Amino acid sequence: MSTLLDIKRLKSGAVGLDWLPVAAGLLVLFVPTFYAAALSFWQTDENAHGPIILAVVVWLFWKMRAMLFTGSFRPQPAPGIALLVFGLLFYVVGRSQQIALFEIGALAPVLAGALLAMRGSHVLRAFAFPILFIAFMLPL
Repeated sequence: MSTLLDIKRLKSGAVGLDWLPVAAGLLVLFVPTFYAAALSFWQTDENAHGPIILAVVVWLFWKMRAMLFTGSFRPQPAPGIALLVFGLLFYVVGRSQQIALFEIGALAPVLAGALLAMRGSHVLRAFAFPILFIAFMLPL
């Protein structure tokens, strides 16, 4: 039955529209963060790998994007929203206190919380590597 619903969603063109607010929120939060990083600590030898890691994470998400739109989903909104709120609090503290480790480190729980709340643990497990790979982008 869920396969029929997925095929109908694919034909109707409604695929991915539920991800537009998430993508917009991620862009609003993290584009200024990455811009500031590009102008400051990503220019040092110790952290010059940051943009490469970001590009790899974006590419991995793009490569695995079909999992976000097809299949049977079992969303888990309570733990997903809890993880999302934790990540957003982490981001707010990092942004307000100018702690880049917190600000960029918030990307992992924010992404994990959004995936868990919208698609469930099965999809989160599939995206575990790109999310954990974000740790290598953190400035030390």
